[in-house]
Amino acid sequence: MLAKYGVLFGTFNPIHYGHLAIANRALEQFNLTKVLFVTSYIPPHRIDKPVDAYLRNYMVQLAIKDNPQFDLLDIEIKRQGLSYTIDSVKEIIRLLDCHHKLYLIIGSDNLLSFTTWQNYQEILDLTNILIAPRNDMSFNNKDFSKWLISQKLPTILTEKIELINLPSNNISSSHIRDLCANKSSLKYLIPDNVINFINDQNLYRK
Repeated sequence: MLAKYGVLFGTFNPIHYGHLAIANRALEQFNLTKVLFVTSYIPPHRIDKPVDAYLRNYMVQLAIKDNPQFDLLDIEIKRQGLSYTIDSVKEIIRLLDCHHKLYLIIGSDNLLSFTTWQNYQEILDLTNILIAPRNDMSFNNKDFSKWLISQKLPTILTEKIELINLPSNNISSSHIRDLCANKSSLKYLIPDNVINFINDQNLYRK
């Protein structure tokens, strides 16, 4: 029987409960063996400069430490340079044994730019795509199918997509950074141990 691994790439600047909810719902809905969190070193599609990758990676470690079905991979940080998904997918496949199936977890906002990703067709050859609703998008499967058609995405992409049945949430790392800068509470947005680390390191302050 194939082991099924979800893979959630992200800048995680910082990680928050929205990331964790998506990972947990994908784990349950698709009966995944584990969800692998991969912290980006330098994301190629991001303009803003994130907090140091090692600090972001440590915050992910803190956030997922109590869930045995969540694992953290630091492959992009060890590799450094620009973090291209195709390179990391290939490396994950090398790290796993041959009896596995990969599910790439991305937000519906990222889906619209997926065809601009480096070697996106090869990513589709190696993985299936799980879509999490983002930015006030909330779908049932029928509505999601209609939305996909309206976006005129290539068939090679749409035939590999499945929807994570989860309400859209508006938690974003950028909003959390703004709250930090204004010394507002982060309670119920990110795990307490991550809040403590942010405060101890004086991260995201103006």
